[in-house]
Amino acid sequence: MTSANGIVSVIIPNYNGEKYLADCLGSLAKQSFSQVEIIVVDNASTDRSTEIIRQRFPSVRLVPLSANRGFAAAVNRGIKTANGNYIILLNNDTQADVNFVRALHAALERDPQAAMAAPKMLFLKNPERVNSAGLGYSITGTNHDIGFGRLDGPDFRTPAWIFGPCGGAGIYRREIFDEVGEFDEDLFMYYEDVDFCFRAQLSGFKCIFVPDAIVYHAEGGSSASLPKPKNFYFARNSLWVIIKNFPVKTLFAYLPAILWEMLKRAFSPLLKGDPSAVIGYCSAIKSLRKYLEKRREVQRLVRAPIHDIEQLLKKNRSVCKEINIHGRPCEERL
Repeated sequence: MTSANGIVSVIIPNYNGEKYLADCLGSLAKQSFSQVEIIVVDNASTDRSTEIIRQRFPSVRLVPLSANRGFAAAVNRGIKTANGNYIILLNNDTQADVNFVRALHAALERDPQAAMAAPKMLFLKNPERVNSAGLGYSITGTNHDIGFGRLDGPDFRTPAWIFGPCGGAGIYRREIFDEVGEFDEDLFMYYEDVDFCFRAQLSGFKCIFVPDAIVYHAEGGSSASLPKPKNFYFARNSLWVIIKNFPVKTLFAYLPAILWEMLKRAFSPLLKGDPSAVIGYCSAIKSLRKYLEKRREVQRLVRAPIHDIEQLLKKNRSVCKEINIHGRPCEERL
């Protein structure tokens, strides 16, 4: 595989996305940045997705998989296929502003400290409100979309250092994957972005929020046809990410708060007759040995001061509390 300076590879994982693909790919075809390579990795769709791509977007590189292997596997395959020095991951249910790619590319070119960048994601049907200004992850093990549901105003017009891009839209320097590794395919769905960004932060890679890069999201579209229940994956994967990535000192210092969040996540659906979160935690515990081995690999990558990581996660904890006050569970992002 060769890599070319200046090329931005846009990777779109797709599963039964015929409802959204044409609008998504159409918006990318209109980008003001010319050196764009578009790759759709199809997770064995049973709808007309591949037909739409072949007939209407022949310049798009279609990478078909033989089975639905989930977000992480599709993204990993796309990265291996891509030729660009910059990688954009994009949900199939998004529509990009004409300067979306240009703004993200310029942000990384402008700031050598940034290895990742997050755009401003607005609701497609309610574009005056923010869907995500990047990914947040708190010291209690919960994640959230920064700014979710807030009016797009002055708070979202200034670049800022954040935890990472959400999986639905973000740009990465290619070398970050060489250093940090791939997305964890065992997660299948949910928390793949949290896990990757946590590893990146531990390795010393930073992420910047880019307010001029705008993308619109039809919330829920990309996950509507994926396996359920969500609560199982939220619970299992959240525990896996904690086991795999949390610094030991931080983990023990905040263990009561982490356990409290786990209990809430388990018993809230259980009181409604849904045991899937409890089953998810049990599944995570069964794989404890495997994830302790993964943890050893992650700890060998740690270069960032643990104090800096703690401060970033503490900042995100206060944001997560604010979101919960307004009735939006931190994990409910898709």
